[in-house]
Amino acid sequence: MNEIRIVAIGCGRVAQHYKKILDSGVVSNWRMVGFYDILNDRAEDFAQHFNTESYESFESMLETAKPDLILILTPSG
Repeated sequence: MNEIRIVAIGCGRVAQHYKKILDSGVVSNWRMVGFYDILNDRAEDFAQHFNTESYESFESMLETAKPDLILILTPSG
């Protein structure tokens, strides 16, 4: 079975929870292929952690990374 290609939009507080889940090993058969945040430093930190790319726009990330799944991790409300 192919890995699920995942990107994340938003790398703040909500993304920290997902980072812990993904790092725990409880979820398998996935690969992070991109991160975007309006604060590029946060996207770069996540990209470095998951050994992938950060992007300066979510449009370019979607076009380049070709994800199977998009995690929208922006604040609710």
